Amino acid sequence: CLLAGIRLTYQAIYKTSAFRRFLVWVSLRTETQNDLTSQFSDQSLLLEAENTQSTRSKRLRSLDAFRGLSISVMIFVNYGGGSYYFFNHSPWNGLTVADLVFPWFIWIMGVSLVISIQSQLRNSKPRTRIVRKACIRSLLLVLIGLILNSEGGNND
Repeated sequence: CLLAGIRLTYQAIYKTSAFRRFLVWVSLRTETQNDLTSQFSDQSLLLEAENTQSTRSKRLRSLDAFRGLSISVMIFVNYGGGSYYFFNHSPWNGLTVADLVFPWFIWIMGVSLVISIQSQLRNSKPRTRIVRKACIRSLLLVLIGLILNSEGGNND
């Protein structure tokens, strides 16, 4: 529990770009070298390292948050949800939160797929490799689903 707290604190504070810029600023101000050329080269290396680190991972945080919310609601729906009426599927007429979870999840997967394929094409990966990887993943997921659902005589 303590390690998880330390890790979350590290991710919340150190991984922010404002804190990294502050560290670069402090390291540039405390540098006490007399040689100006080495000082300028060190500063440019620090700024260059900070820029490459900040452009490494560009995730759409709103999509990640929506994915987390929909999975949380999905867990509540599947395990009773504390007997709240809006976590139960509507019998025929009406619409509850439970009825929206699957469409949310499918929409999230569609948006994620488009972003992923655009990123791979931008990185000059061949289309055949992208399609082959998607087909292999699909076959593995179907195979894992068949194995899990047929285990223990649950294949009625």
